[in-house]
Amino acid sequence: MLYRITCRQISRFFHVTSSRHNFLALVCTGLQTVHGLGIPWWATIPLATLFLRTAMVPIVLWSRNRMIRYIYIKPLIQAWKCQIAKFDSIKSEKFSEKRSELFRRYNCHPIGSAVLPFIQFPLFLTMTFALRGMSGWSIPLFPKSDIPMDVSLSYEGIVWMQDLTVPDPIGFLPVCLGLINLINIELNTYFYKEMFFVPTFMTRFAQANALIFIFVSMQAPIALCLYWTTSSLFSAAQNAVLNVIMPFPRSFMMRFKN
Repeated sequence: MLYRITCRQISRFFHVTSSRHNFLALVCTGLQTVHGLGIPWWATIPLATLFLRTAMVPIVLWSRNRMIRYIYIKPLIQAWKCQIAKFDSIKSEKFSEKRSELFRRYNCHPIGSAVLPFIQFPLFLTMTFALRGMSGWSIPLFPKSDIPMDVSLSYEGIVWMQDLTVPDPIGFLPVCLGLINLINIELNTYFYKEMFFVPTFMTRFAQANALIFIFVSMQAPIALCLYWTTSSLFSAAQNAVLNVIMPFPRSFMMRFKN
């Protein structure tokens, strides 16, 4: 009997829904703690966003450094691949071993660069769902949020955005968000095309999504738009700065084109 109770308690503790709700509640508590310092909501949301994004900067630098090292060894890998393609499968296996050895030596396996999106995207969703619940935004076909609405969001805005629980009445933030996202797409494409082949249709698809998101954000509360816009603006500034202080070796890569 004791064993069954213990297992049930453990199962409840590790239940996905419960863990997700606890994490959302933790994010909401963090936001309300900052707000409790006397900072109005129109400033609390951008400040909390900047804090979270700044905390991610070391991981961004680590990931970008790995990508740059990969760019340097990519011509060698491509040359080996062209030579070994002329031989049998045994030689191909040898190529895989040599490539893995290079990745280990220079600590630049491309899979490691995927760590950043796997951290950033869940954080983005968590903040989005937390602010969605706090602003009382209900979305058709989506379950109702368990996060209680914070009524102080309805009167702690600024200028034309006095009520942060309603959509932007003039659409300024959604349009800014769309433009910033388009800039981010260009900056990311500019960098990643030196690592991988980026099909044009993927770039166009991302641009179309950025434009569609303008109309989605026009229906969202200003609280969410503040978070999305601040986060996107931080990304654009971060990408622009990194392209200057940690640029990819473009002149080096140009010698190996085609």
